[in-house]
Amino acid sequence: VVPLLYDYDRGARYGAVYFKPELDIMPIDSFHICIGADLYFAWKKDGDEIVSDANYKTGLFQNDSNIYIQLKYKWDYELRK
Repeated sequence: VVPLLYDYDRGARYGAVYFKPELDIMPIDSFHICIGADLYFAWKKDGDEIVSDANYKTGLFQNDSNIYIQLKYKWDYELRK
């Protein structure tokens, strides 16, 4: 997708993407083990090569990409009248 008023003088950009895949495992009721990642990528054309673009809005977070394990537990407590 090329945005409106795309500036071709700054070079050809091939895309930017943010992925957040997550696997949620529930071994027992109310307890979750989440394994996931935050992944940032952006590409541009530099001469004849396609390289990562660290100056684009999404690409500048590329070094902040991470993989995580998250543990969640929901207490079985409800407030009722």
